[in-house]
Amino acid sequence: MSTATRQPLQGHTALVTGATGGIGHHTARALARCGARVIITGRNGDTGQQAAEAIARESGSDSVTCMSADHSTVGGNQDLVRMHSGEAERPSRGQARSDVRHGNHTPLR
Repeated sequence: MSTATRQPLQGHTALVTGATGGIGHHTARALARCGARVIITGRNGDTGQQAAEAIARESGSDSVTCMSADHSTVGGNQDLVRMHSGEAERPSRGQARSDVRHGNHTPLR
């Protein structure tokens, strides 16, 4: 099997919300296994970092990072867009635009 077949998302970036557990975690892990650079979000920085480390370990990828974001508020979502957009405009900060976005959060009521 060729490298391109094993890593079909090599060179692509995926932004996965709700990836600290459940289906978001599994989705992020699968994307990382396919070669994508994965950015997950989480409200709690420590929990998000632990999830990113677990996803990296489980997938064998060294390209999994976490950004703090609170999706329960409009402001939290706007902050994420600003952070992500700002990083896309400044690739020297180590982040790139996302090619894949997976929203897996449930708004709190």
